[in-house]
Amino acid sequence: MATKARRKYEIREYYWKITLYNTDIHKKSYRDKLKFVKFVIDRNKTAKKSDKISYSDVQEQFIRRFPSKQVKEKKITYKKLLALRNGTKGERKRYTNITLNARKNFNDFVKLGFTLPKFAGYNKNLYRFLNARTERHRDAIMMQILRDNAHFDSSHTKDKPAGHLDLLSETLTLQGKLCDDDIAALMLTKPIDVKRGYLTTKELKKGAKKANRQHPKDGTKFHKDVFLSKAKEAEAEAKDWTVKKKNGVPYIKSRKYNQIGFLKGRLEVLDDITIGTDGCVHFTVDAKREGLTKEKKREVRDPFSHSIYRTNLKEESAAVYGKPACMVEEIPYPTLTASHIKPWKICDNEFKTKKLRMEDHEGYDPDNGLYIQSTLDDMFDKGWITFADDGEIILSEYLDEETKKKWKGARINPVFLNPERKKFLEWNRDNRFKDNRN
Repeated sequence: MATKARRKYEIREYYWKITLYNTDIHKKSYRDKLKFVKFVIDRNKTAKKSDKISYSDVQEQFIRRFPSKQVKEKKITYKKLLALRNGTKGERKRYTNITLNARKNFNDFVKLGFTLPKFAGYNKNLYRFLNARTERHRDAIMMQILRDNAHFDSSHTKDKPAGHLDLLSETLTLQGKLCDDDIAALMLTKPIDVKRGYLTTKELKKGAKKANRQHPKDGTKFHKDVFLSKAKEAEAEAKDWTVKKKNGVPYIKSRKYNQIGFLKGRLEVLDDITIGTDGCVHFTVDAKREGLTKEKKREVRDPFSHSIYRTNLKEESAAVYGKPACMVEEIPYPTLTASHIKPWKICDNEFKTKKLRMEDHEGYDPDNGLYIQSTLDDMFDKGWITFADDGEIILSEYLDEETKKKWKGARINPVFLNPERKKFLEWNRDNRFKDNRN
């Protein structure tokens, strides 16, 4: 009854429905959920009709593998879940609430373009996404999937026409930038209704006017809060509109307050589109030209301490070989670098959070370093390689065979393997190299 009562007063309008339950595509748990759905789709493609996994079975298996907080706290077992599904009307309603977590995940995968509704298939790039070795690689594949297959209006049960990003991109090409009012106008537009493929300035203004109009049913605007004077507050309460307080100021919360934020979050994955410092959407090249790109936080290292760290490693190498040379290959490359075993950024965070003395900053500890050539440094930094306690190189299973062949048998000269450096190498094996295998 509560749902029916809510729907009675709900404002029915078209908008791009991209509220996402999960947003961090780089989490291992996110990829594990996608792998499970891929497994279901692959199995159902080849299985006999009687052996196909039903939707309710998929939900229940999903809950067992990825239990929500509610399931964990109430200790809902698989057996109990089945009993609720086949029980009384009230128990079936409870089953529906418990399985909501699974349905939200399935909807997310469809909206972002990973899968098709009703487990009918998945994007051809899904395998590449699941096996991406770095976050940058994963972002690049995600960009392709969004471009190819994003279905913001679809859900697991409904297959609706796509074209949202095409409409946005073509409109952005015409306008040069899209601010929140423009985006609101776009989000209230069905791509299928725009035959020319973009909205004109006049159409954007018209859409923005519609988005910024207070709805007579509850006084809300589409994407902006409505702040009220005392007189307007009394008027709103007389109409039975929901009035809230923010820092003592009465206001009516926008009905779709999160939609524009979610869309911008997805757009930031796309290399050619940027959210500028003005909060508007730009093509990246335009944002850079106009100085509207957001500066990335840079690592701020103490130049004097870092110079001492580098010099220590350089001289340690020279003391063994007569001149600075790679601690692994023993060759005096012109591209030798002081490579951190435990990344400087992690060391610096620990230094700040633990309030250590400067002498205990592991980022400047020579034992936390190797003096090696730049290719080795790059592979080491990204987790493609690490080293055993005896100095022998350990190669990632993801490296191609030619690379493995080239570096097989390489090792750090044992003379450099003091007990403290071995401790840092152990940390690297446990925290950097293993992460690459997840």
